[in-house]
Amino acid sequence: MDLSRRGFLGGTIGAGTLAAAGLTGLPPAQAATSAPLFGTDDLNWRAFTAAIPNVHGRRYTTHSMPRRFPAGAGATQMIQNIWPSLSGGADDAALTAYAKTVPSGGVVCPYMEGERGNFGLSAKTFLTAFGRAYDTLKAANPKIKVVQTVTCYSMLSRKGAFPGYLSSKADAIYMDAYQTDTHHTVANFIEPCLKVIQQHTGKPSGMTEGNSTTVASRPGWFTDLWDLAKASHFQVFYPFFFAPGQGAYAWLPGDSKTISVLRSIAAHG
Repeated sequence: MDLSRRGFLGGTIGAGTLAAAGLTGLPPAQAATSAPLFGTDDLNWRAFTAAIPNVHGRRYTTHSMPRRFPAGAGATQMIQNIWPSLSGGADDAALTAYAKTVPSGGVVCPYMEGERGNFGLSAKTFLTAFGRAYDTLKAANPKIKVVQTVTCYSMLSRKGAFPGYLSSKADAIYMDAYQTDTHHTVANFIEPCLKVIQQHTGKPSGMTEGNSTTVASRPGWFTDLWDLAKASHFQVFYPFFFAPGQGAYAWLPGDSKTISVLRSIAAHG
């Protein structure tokens, strides 16, 4: 994740953007599930869990091909973002060996946000690589959940090309998105992204990054985001990525109003 994604948010999302992404009407209904599993990223795990009890999920990010799945101390669910070689077959053996270290229920995300323009991947290149990684991981360990993670900013930057990056193979498609100003809300930013995903793939979804940079609106942002997560049967709800001091999107230990809201959310997730 890099902060250059802020540049995509030049204004509110208009009907033209949504039409270009192929969005019309309501998304297909998903089967009812339990409340989204509440978690956070390994980068802020210590500070976050010191303030918020009942954190069950822990996400790890690497931009390479790791040898083993993380142990995930203190969590009941782990997600790991990995980046195998894009050269067909180059990391098949490594993926097979890695898959055998993933426990039942472990979540693996190949090529996190690989649809972003700054990676320079065509839809065909991305989907081919993702599909190969999916097939290799599942063949070695069918109990792995293999998900795709997209940033909702790609819906704005890619416009009509965005749906072409959504995998039909992924077990679920999770979203990363941030509120950078009060003009962008859950209703006019996250919901449209979710609808595109559901209309084009029908896949379950979740939130793996979703902080707000505007302090005054942050408690309301998380309240609305959690309401959407429950109503849309998200599998996971991971609101933070960065640790304290790592920029505008970082976890802010002193934000007592937001901490109160997140404690309430965590108690139900």
